[in-house]
Amino acid sequence: MSRILRFILPIMLLGVGVAVFLALTSSRPVDQPLDPTERSWPVEAVTVQRQPLAPTVRLYGRIESPHESRVRCALSTDVQEVWALVGQNVSKGEKLLRLDDLDVKLTLAQREAELTEIEAQ
Repeated sequence: MSRILRFILPIMLLGVGVAVFLALTSSRPVDQPLDPTERSWPVEAVTVQRQPLAPTVRLYGRIESPHESRVRCALSTDVQEVWALVGQNVSKGEKLLRLDDLDVKLTLAQREAELTEIEAQ
């Protein structure tokens, strides 16, 4: 009996597998073909009217002058007052700042004293 069982059992298992496969493939749902629909986008139309227009571009930035002046002092002294700020427009001859002239006045007084002493000799 074991010989017959060895021969029949694999054939029965194979038959059961084929039967299950056929049952599953025949009972699957049938796909319904979908109707292809064309995509559409809403569009608005405007009538063109002739009018004077100028293109504008709004930008943010910094404007720098191609002409730059450096102001220097021959003396080493402090600044007392400032009348013109950086980037401000100034006219020719307009005062920009006032320097401390105490040291210059003292030096001038010394030189005048030396001059009067030399002239007195």
